[in-house]
Amino acid sequence: MRERKSYKLIAELRQNRELFEKLDNKILELTTQRLKQIGLTEGTIEEYLQRGLAGEIEDPLPLKVPLSKKMVRIIEVYDIVLDNESIALVFLTDDKQFLQFCDIGLGWSNFTQIQPNWKVNNVLKQYLPASIVPRPQVNDPWNYEFNLPKNSVLWVKKGRNEKTFKWGIKAAKK
Repeated sequence: MRERKSYKLIAELRQNRELFEKLDNKILELTTQRLKQIGLTEGTIEEYLQRGLAGEIEDPLPLKVPLSKKMVRIIEVYDIVLDNESIALVFLTDDKQFLQFCDIGLGWSNFTQIQPNWKVNNVLKQYLPASIVPRPQVNDPWNYEFNLPKNSVLWVKKGRNEKTFKWGIKAAKK
């Protein structure tokens, strides 16, 4: 009798394992699709997964109030050369907060103070100071616009290569 119960329990555990494996695969599939939609590649996802499995700890972003449709005042924009030699744009607000482009507008930056090697972005400087909505209307990730002074618009679009974006200034539609 006891042996039959053991077989039953083993069969039930196998069924549960199969169910959880199916759920895990479905969650991974859905999560991967969403991450790709916001611009993360399979390589990036795998890199961070491996780093996590290896026990590497990411520094958390400083605690900040979530950005919203509330206006922020941008007073300066800097070009920062990163380790991989790409250039990041970092926006400084009038209350000394640092923001950067993200998939849905401006997001909080890991930077907390201006460094001597930062260069002022002279293209954007001519439109500052500017009061903007950090989270504009976004229909697709990495595809949005900010209204600037001088009847201008700062646009952002996804780049052709992985982990890239492009931006520019255009005249606002009348």
